[in-house]
This record gives sequence, structure tokens and C-alpha cells, in this order.
Amino acid sequence: MLREFLQADGDPTFPERFQREIERLQTIDHPTIPNTLESVTEGNMHYLVREYTGGEPLLRFREHSPQQVVARAEIWTNNLAELLEELHAQEPPFIIGQFGPEDVLVTTMGRLRFVPVRLESLQPLDTLDELSKSSFELVQVPAYFDVHRLVCLAWWMLTGKIPIMGQHPGNLRAEDFPDISPQWLRGLQAALDPTYPTPPQTITQLRMMLLGQETVSSEKPPKLEYKVASIKHLTGPKGRRVVQGILKVWNSGGGELNGYCRSTQRWVRILPTAFQGNQVELEFWIDSLGMRAAEEHRAHVFLRSQNSEVDIPVHVTTPPHWLSLLPDPIAAVLPLLPGILLMFLMCTALYTGQAGAEESLMKLNNGQPLGQFLDEVILSTRIPPGDNGPINARVSATIVLGCFAICPLLVRQIVRRFPPEQRRRLLLAEVLGHLSPLIWLTILWNARIFNHPSLAHPDFQVMDIRGAHMLRLTTLNLLSTAWFLSPVQDRLKPILENQESLHTTLRLVLLGLVLLILGSVLFS
Repeated sequence: MLREFLQADGDPTFPERFQREIERLQTIDHPTIPNTLESVTEGNMHYLVREYTGGEPLLRFREHSPQQVVARAEIWTNNLAELLEELHAQEPPFIIGQFGPEDVLVTTMGRLRFVPVRLESLQPLDTLDELSKSSFELVQVPAYFDVHRLVCLAWWMLTGKIPIMGQHPGNLRAEDFPDISPQWLRGLQAALDPTYPTPPQTITQLRMMLLGQETVSSEKPPKLEYKVASIKHLTGPKGRRVVQGILKVWNSGGGELNGYCRSTQRWVRILPTAFQGNQVELEFWIDSLGMRAAEEHRAHVFLRSQNSEVDIPVHVTTPPHWLSLLPDPIAAVLPLLPGILLMFLMCTALYTGQAGAEESLMKLNNGQPLGQFLDEVILSTRIPPGDNGPINARVSATIVLGCFAICPLLVRQIVRRFPPEQRRRLLLAEVLGHLSPLIWLTILWNARIFNHPSLAHPDFQVMDIRGAHMLRLTTLNLLSTAWFLSPVQDRLKPILENQESLHTTLRLVLLGLVLLILGSVLFS
């Protein structure tokens, strides 16, 4: 029996954690759990190999035999509770944390086989692990996670519905379930009731409730309250920018509050991950590295207590970039700088290529310097194969075309650090910055570097920017501008932020078009 797991990119410690989980599973000796035989790894795929026992997943079994599942719900739940109680009694406790009907098999004899995997232990490492290694020690998942999962599984076997934590699931009438003992139904309903004063925290307490031995208290149930107390920006190890916040949690009901907290976002970390007490302060860290300056981000912190679960959105605004603090007259000049620098690079590349071309043509002219125009004899004579002049000319032309394509990218890297209001005010300067290679080419149209005599020779026409390559230059610059212009990026962001594959595809298509145009020049 195989179960496969995909190793996430950038998670080199997954094989070690996977092997550690395999070794822990191999120590479990229970007739309900198939023996773990070995693990197999092929590339990024890791396989858990278990002893074959046969059977059909409970999820599928209920689809064609719902009445059998309802009739056996009490027996099967009690069997699983006994198994979990034995697992929790191990040292350290073996708490699964997440399981459902897909992890339970029904054999042809009507017995259960449980095939759990602790997915929590296979989660990738947090990006904030280097901030304070002593603080980020692994915390044992609370036992009531398994209690809640088992109660939900029992309710699903009876009703076919998964109950929502914190909401009253409804009433179970004994006359609707003649095969189930009334006290077992009452215990199950009490275990899911959010207003019940003493919800079960361990499997042992749950088994007592299902047997009708629960104790009813007049004390009010716990009630979780919270608020975000403070948020501040810090600089962590290696210059990493982080946001530190304090989350205050308290109990406005009765009893003692205990719970668990986590975040599904890898750039958010909460400490500690488990809490107990009626007044607790939790510390959360948000890695803002890679986030844009002066932008708002919503981090999610999930809190779960005995009878409630909340999703807390934490709004964080990253510190402004120093570029965004510049006055508009100075900031308006910055988008023009990449065009100026790239024009110097393009002229240098053309000068180098033309110097090599002039040297090659002088050899054809018996060492005599070239005039303002090439005569017919030189124009009709091709450069010998061993001469590097034509190769240098193609390289120079490719660099020039690359400058036309990369200029909008460099401008975007400057402009994206401006606040949104400043970007709108300086839109004209941004457009001029994107199109500056074309603007500079128009201004210097009659300059000698674009009218060199060698450009008339067939082997060096590749450097004729004003001629054969004008369409390529314009296409590259306009295509790159259309992608990197701020209004376009602002419109694409809400569309592509949740569709990473589409975003990657568009970027690869754009890169492919640029490389195709550059390759047509370099290998012409």
C-alpha cells in the first residue's frame, strides 16, 4: 500500500523529516494500523510503503452503504478512540493532528484499518527560522486536535456532514438512530456543543462522555477574546526586514482557556504555538523581505481554543523606501537615468563593433584608411571567414537590442518603489524613461556612430540601427514598456497574484519573444 508525498521546492530538509516520521511509524505495533515497511524516494517524490491489508476507504464506502456506516458508527468510533488513547499514551505522545474518512479503510469483514500520517510534521520549515532559533523549537500538537477530528468523523458517519467548529451542529434524535445507544448520542452532541461548559480535552475524557459518564458543570464555558496590541518594524539577522507584533488573548468566560495558534503563510510565525491561561500574550513575526515599500499586506493568524476558532487578519504596512521620500522634481529625473546609462553602453558597444569593422575593411583596402563612402570593390568583397569583425558586429548589435529591451525593466525597478500617488503624478516621466532608448536614437539620428561608413558593407549591416533593425528595436522597447508600465502592472496584480502559474507563463512568453529577437540578430 503506497502513499506519495511531493517535496516542495526550496525545502532541502524534507527527506530528513520524512525519514524521521517513517521511523516513528515503524515503532507503532497495533492490529488496526498496517505495519510500515519502508520508504522509497524518486526525485522529488517520496513514497510511504505499508503492509497491504485490503479494504475500501470509508469515504467511498459510505457512498454506496450509508446505512451500514450509520449502524456501525458507535462501534467504529469507540474502536478508533481506544486506538488513539493508546497512541497518546506513548512517550512522546503520537498525536496525528489531521485525519478524516479518507484515512480509514473498511475491510470485507467490516473491520477498520487506520492509515494515519502526521502531515504537521512534514510541513516545510518557516522562512523566519533564523531569527531566534532558541524560540522556534517544535511544540507538540495538543491532544484535543485528535479529539476534535474523531468527533467530526463520528458526526459525519451518522449524518454525512462535517460539523463546523464553534457552531451548534444540531440535534441527534434517538428515534432516528435505533442502532445507537442514547447516551452515546448525547455524549457526541455534547462534545460538539460550543456552549458545553467542559468540552473534552483528551481522548479519555471523550470516551467517558460517549459512555454517559460526563460531568456537567454550572460554570460558563471559556470564551476567547483577542486584540492586536502592537506592531513594529525591526531588522533581523543578515539585514532581514521583519515585523514584530504582540497579540493579546484572554478568556472572558469561565474555566481556563487553552488553545493552539498557527499561520498557513510561510512568511508569518507565531510564538508560542500553544497557549494556556486566561491572559496570554502571543508574539508574531512577519518576514517583509521582498515586499514592496509602503505597501499594505494582510497576514493571517489562526487561533483555536476548546470551543472556538478565529481567523485574525493583521494589516502590515511596510516601511517606505528612501526613493519614495524624494521630492517630485528629483524623483522625476530618476526614471530617465537608465536610458542615459544604457545609451552610453549602446554607443560603447557600437564604437567597439565599428572599430573592428573598420580594421577588417582596411585590410581589404590594402591598409588604406576608409573614406566617407566605401567604393564598389570593397562593398562587393566579403570578409574572410577567419576575421572576427563580423562576429564582433553581431555581438555589438545584440547588446544594443538588449538595451532597448532591458531599459523598461530598470525603470520599473525604480518606479515601483514610489508610493502609488507619486507613481500617478510621475507617469509621464515613467513613460519617457521606458521609451528613452527610442528618444535618444531620434535625437542622435544623424550622429556619426549611427552613420559609420562600415555600416554599408553587407557583413556589417547588422549594426545599422536605423535600417534593418529599426522594427526590431521598436518592437522590443514597446513590448517591454507595455508589460512594465505601472498602470498595466497595477491592473495585472489583482488578477495574477493568486494565479502564479499564469503569471510565470506570461513572463516566460515575454522572455521567449525577447530572446527570439535577440537570437535572430546574434546568429544571423
